Amino acid sequence: MSREVRRSESSSNRFDELWSHLRWSEQPVQRPPDKTHAEHRWMLVDDMVEIFNQHREEHFIPSEWICADESISRWYGLGGIWINIGLPMYVAIDCKPENGCEIQNSACGRSGVMLRLKLVKEAEDEESHLQEGADDLPHGTSILKYLVLPWAQTKRVVCADSYFASVTTAEVLMGLGFKFIGVVKTATKRFPMKYLSDLELTEGRGQREGLVMKTFGRPWIMAFVWVNRDRRYFISTASTLKDGKPYDHIRWRQPEPSPEESAAGDTEAASQQDAICQELTVPQPEACEIYYSTCGAIDQHNRHHQDTLSMERKLQTKSWDKRVTSSIFAMYVVDAWLMYKGCTTAKQGDEPKLTQQEFYCQLAEELIDNNQERVRTRNHSQLEKNNVCSMVSSQGTIPLLRATKKRKAGPKGKTTKFCAQGRCRVCIKARPTTVCSSCEDDLGKTLYFCDSRSGRNCFDIHVQNSHS
Repeated sequence: MSREVRRSESSSNRFDELWSHLRWSEQPVQRPPDKTHAEHRWMLVDDMVEIFNQHREEHFIPSEWICADESISRWYGLGGIWINIGLPMYVAIDCKPENGCEIQNSACGRSGVMLRLKLVKEAEDEESHLQEGADDLPHGTSILKYLVLPWAQTKRVVCADSYFASVTTAEVLMGLGFKFIGVVKTATKRFPMKYLSDLELTEGRGQREGLVMKTFGRPWIMAFVWVNRDRRYFISTASTLKDGKPYDHIRWRQPEPSPEESAAGDTEAASQQDAICQELTVPQPEACEIYYSTCGAIDQHNRHHQDTLSMERKLQTKSWDKRVTSSIFAMYVVDAWLMYKGCTTAKQGDEPKLTQQEFYCQLAEELIDNNQERVRTRNHSQLEKNNVCSMVSSQGTIPLLRATKKRKAGPKGKTTKFCAQGRCRVCIKARPTTVCSSCEDDLGKTLYFCDSRSGRNCFDIHVQNSHS
């Protein structure tokens, strides 16, 4: 057998071959006459995004807070409107550490689970969110309306940054049954920016001043300024300017010279001392407390799938559509981790049993060595014929074959990333890495059995003998 043939049969190359042919969306070979070349290429991703949005709309109920922001699918290959291959729309944002495909999204403010995605498919100027679109709304308002529309008339609070925030956005969301809190920077139309920026705020950090617009004697929209290190301007239809939970953060400070050193003119002594760490407590209003506890949900999600999971760095590809779809799949995985964390912790701040990396490893093993066909089958006659899936343990759980959670021992007693092996309890000869879930969960015993890929029915025999 030649070296090339042996290499093609290695597990790594087989995975690369499968990965190169993976498709998440349907694209016709011939471009439809009603679509441009760029629209035809985006069809490689559109189905995946549409199914994601539809599934979240039907099956996930977010908290009372919704965050809107953007994510980046990392890509440094060919791309841009000037070329007909590569990423159709290449985006580089100064405040983002990565360049590539921009995905505007909304997420649950408490759990951080993604709710809705929208691909940026066309070239947009920096000030495009101020320009009116086909619906006579600013571009940022139209995008935010699309991202939160499935949860209209629920009185949820939407928090968004300056790309989306404006007086028009607050009015439109109020008409849709939402409350809104956003930071205003560039979209200052009908916003009292000059008045708030000219106010004399002498108390320093924590001071706030605001204006309230009333309709029929009732407060409607509030515009206010809050001082931290600098002035920050907000538009809000939710909460008040009453004192909320103070904002605590750490700052490094250089020690100031003592009076004796100042009198002696020795200011270099203090400058040579090590900087000290100080904890600053800044009073903030309730509206700012809600905004800052919600607006970071998507940024945290981005750090999870870009740095912790790092799928964009671990899975290499030269096809832009595989990079974008792998980034969206990474969002699926991070959402699964966030749901697991929320379901297994009693209160905020508690740590789940599995760490994030351990959860990802176990999730991958269960996706590879899964028993979905056994669990989901509905043909009772076939179940009785196989006499496997119909078997339920005395504790009321269906016995499944899954990868063991134990890891092989490495040098000096350190554990490795590889699953531990054990002697099969039926055939005795093989050393599989799969165990019976019922024996492990209900009885506390780790019993190894061969799976069907080995050509032996060891696990089926065990189920018939022990879990009938």
